[in-house]
Amino acid sequence: MASIAPLAERNQRKANLPLYLGVGLLPYVFVWFLLRKEHSTQERVIGFGWFALLICIMMFANSGTDAGKRTPPVASLSVAPSPALTLASPQVAQPMAALPDVKAAGSAAGS
Repeated sequence: MASIAPLAERNQRKANLPLYLGVGLLPYVFVWFLLRKEHSTQERVIGFGWFALLICIMMFANSGTDAGKRTPPVASLSVAPSPALTLASPQVAQPMAALPDVKAAGSAAGS
């Protein structure tokens, strides 16, 4: 029985600092490594608890804002109509009178 104890101690890993830093900074990637046999239940509870807490924070962080209800600002330009663009203005009718006659141009091209 004395030979079993040193073997069990060799299989048990010491604190894995890079893994713990990874769980602290990027738990959605590194927390799954805590499911290996050499990690204790306490380490798993702490790691997955931290992971669940961050998920809850991310879910409820956007619910307080009106991000989904926000509409883009509407451009409200108030442009005064130009006198040349109104229907009562004689400037609109003048360019139409200056156009050449289509029939006259067509008959001249056919000859």
